[in-house]
Amino acid sequence: MSSFIINVNTVFEIDSERDSIEMTCPAQYDYSPDCVVVNYDEYGEDGAQVHTCLTVSGNTVEVKRSGSVQLCLLLREGMSGSERYDLGQNMILIDYYTDVVKTELDEEGGTIKLSYRIDFGGTVTKNTILLSVKKLADK
Repeated sequence: MSSFIINVNTVFEIDSERDSIEMTCPAQYDYSPDCVVVNYDEYGEDGAQVHTCLTVSGNTVEVKRSGSVQLCLLLREGMSGSERYDLGQNMILIDYYTDVVKTELDEEGGTIKLSYRIDFGGTVTKNTILLSVKKLADK
């Protein structure tokens, strides 16, 4: 089985404030022409694990997060939805709207760009995720 690495750059914008987080980590990458699945784990400053699974099918990306947070978003350009966002200690209802879904993926990896807005009870954030997947050289 081939090894893959991902780089995830997430930009958050609230009002005129902008912040970003970038991480690189190993990933499981399963490619077929009809469906691509990317799985990876990330860890918060407190060491809490969050597992993320991105499923790409056509022009839709499903983002499932589990572990210390629970969230499932179905992102398709122009589509909106509402979901529960379980943060462990509390849960909030969020509304979201997808602005951009762009994927360029093949057997060797590729890129995913997602841009969406989330309304946290009146506070709106714009989130942009740029994810690149690269196959590591076989040993």
